[in-house]
Amino acid sequence: RFVHKTVIIPHDEKKFRGGEDSASTSDHMLIVADGVGGWASKGINPGLYSNLLTKTILTKFNRTLDKNVHMTIDDPKLNNANYLTELVHESNEEAAAKHLGSATCTVLRLLNSNLLETLNVGDSGYSIHRRVTSSDDASSGLDGSLEVIYASTPGQKGFNYPYQLGGPNGDIVAKVADGPRQHQLVDKDIIIVVSDGVSDNLQPYQYHDCINEWTWSKHELLSYSIVADCIARKAYRLGKDKTYDSPFSQSAKSYGKRYVGGKHDDITVTVAQIE
Repeated sequence: RFVHKTVIIPHDEKKFRGGEDSASTSDHMLIVADGVGGWASKGINPGLYSNLLTKTILTKFNRTLDKNVHMTIDDPKLNNANYLTELVHESNEEAAAKHLGSATCTVLRLLNSNLLETLNVGDSGYSIHRRVTSSDDASSGLDGSLEVIYASTPGQKGFNYPYQLGGPNGDIVAKVADGPRQHQLVDKDIIIVVSDGVSDNLQPYQYHDCINEWTWSKHELLSYSIVADCIARKAYRLGKDKTYDSPFSQSAKSYGKRYVGGKHDDITVTVAQIE
């Protein structure tokens, strides 16, 4: 099962409505969604759709388990190739029927103790971090260094224009999602799920200072919430730095656009390990 904590820091100007990001988590599923802010100009709270989307995905998944009391997370009914795509599609349609809006969405599902399944739409994302011990580390008695084993790639139609869900106002899951993917895990791998308020300001390797500070000798995190808070606050600070060469500014350059500094936005960080 996942052992996890989530920290959310709303954009300064969106705190009054709780921001536009949402996260729903359980022992076997982690979900982050980022409501598209443009809806606010039309008098619509983007957080309503993103919040309902993550809750609906998790509720429908849990309901499937509850209806089949003997079903385990690795049951074939849950592990057909289209399950996660269909789950997100159905949840998207239900949420969009109740709230106007759209959102990026990242879903991670634990299939067993060493296998992770993921589906990602847009520029929220996730990364997997592993302590790797080289022969030099072993001979010197060092614990090894953290490496980014995998980091998702943003799905975008253009610069700062991500794929997004939203029923008739969004994209079709099966056409734009990255995944479902599967990742083999090893003991003590660290999984981090973020909204673009983090990824626009930090590369995944930049999480490592926060992880290392709160890791003990057995490679277990001493506090998931403190690590998540450390990453979130780092992204918040850099997002307001007008001179920082951020991932967002680097992306702008790749599209032939000029942008200097971080990008202040809603921030969501979920940090997890497998127990």
